[in-house]
Amino acid sequence: MAAYSLHLSKVHPGSRGPKGTQSPAERDQPAPELYKRISACQRFFTSKARSEYFEVEDGVAMEPKGQVTVQPSAAQQVKELLDRRMELVAEAEKREIRDGEADEVNPWLTRTGWATYLKDQDRQKLLASVREPDEAKDPILATIWTAMDVMFKHCQESVVSRAGVFVRLEAVRTESHQTKYQPLQAYQEAGRVRANGRPWKQVVAFIIRTQREQDWRVPKYRLISKQKSALAELREAAVKKIEKGSEA
Repeated sequence: MAAYSLHLSKVHPGSRGPKGTQSPAERDQPAPELYKRISACQRFFTSKARSEYFEVEDGVAMEPKGQVTVQPSAAQQVKELLDRRMELVAEAEKREIRDGEADEVNPWLTRTGWATYLKDQDRQKLLASVREPDEAKDPILATIWTAMDVMFKHCQESVVSRAGVFVRLEAVRTESHQTKYQPLQAYQEAGRVRANGRPWKQVVAFIIRTQREQDWRVPKYRLISKQKSALAELREAAVKKIEKGSEA
């Protein structure tokens, strides 16, 4: 029996020995690769003639290292395309300001006319036009922005120490026919002064930026001659402040 097993292992390495055991030569061979790709198949008849399976579409591909790549179906591709288009439409709606219904618009916006004035404007561009300036990129506007904080602080001190009751009663009125009985109160905290003065700084920043050449449709507005002169003087003072600081 030992001679027979030796004969099988040398002469017939692919055959099996007694009781179905594999020969050493067969055990050393690599295992065969069962499949490389999984295919989706079907058949028309379950038995007899023409009952063989045939491939209908590519299914799951099996990579040599065992990585599986799933091919999306046509319905999935259409769904992904529609989802991307809907995202683009939603993004455009967020960027562009549109008219609201009568019950959607804030009463104050209705009175001032901002809802109509800003119709079809780019929301992101508008927000960028009132953003706090970067001193490295726009030193002139940054200097004006900082100088307005100093002006607010000076105005607060003037109300507290110099302005009388009658002056503050006149300053607190928002309409010419109003009669106010509570005089203008000075802010006691520096943080409140900066917070309440920020909208005014944003208005000035918007005007200075939009007076320059822009690559977007700027809302229409018009400055009178006195406002243009004041804006020119403000820029000139900022330039002098920058030059003085660089010389020091």
